[in-house]
Amino acid sequence: MINISKDIHSLTEFKRNTTEFLQRIKQTKHPLILTVNGKAELVVQDAESYQELLDAAELVETLKEIKLSLAQMQPGQGIKAEEFFQELEQEIHDLLPKRYKKRDEVLARIRQRVEALPIEAEIQVQAWKSAEQT
Repeated sequence: MINISKDIHSLTEFKRNTTEFLQRIKQTKHPLILTVNGKAELVVQDAESYQELLDAAELVETLKEIKLSLAQMQPGQGIKAEEFFQELEQEIHDLLPKRYKKRDEVLARIRQRVEALPIEAEIQVQAWKSAEQT
């Protein structure tokens, strides 16, 4: 969460007190917004927090693609769920770097979520069938 009174500073002030600001960023894990002529221009963030943000964004995109695919799927079309899930797990495994400490945890959460998807997909198919009959 950004604290307006503590996390927004001018680029000039950042240049003058770089060490102090970097220590604060590392300690609080809050990004720092730098302004130029009173307008927000840059965001400075520690590398670990940035990597977590990238990983979270990538995971969200993957889940959005899964949701979209399920919504677009028609009964009898597509590939077998087992094949899809194996490909998905491999893709996610390949995308998350080995050095990412939470990779196994993320994959476990994805496996749990993926195991629930066929049930949710069946519910959606039943809803489509009901809608077609009316």
